Amino acid sequence: MGVLETTPKEFFNDIGRKVINQSYFYDGAVGYVETLHQENKEVYEKLLQSKDEQIVLLKNLLERK
Repeated sequence: MGVLETTPKEFFNDIGRKVINQSYFYDGAVGYVETLHQENKEVYEKLLQSKDEQIVLLKNLLERK
């Protein structure tokens, strides 16, 4: 468990889903959720890119041996 008391898998499984807590709905809440969603998407895409780069690096290391 991390700081957010959730595993990375649980955290990233929710990406792409809109969550609006109606009990705390106020002006700007939807914009905040949209911004948070976009930031999460960007982090997810960077992680995927990093994973792909690591795969290429590891393949290159294996080819050298």
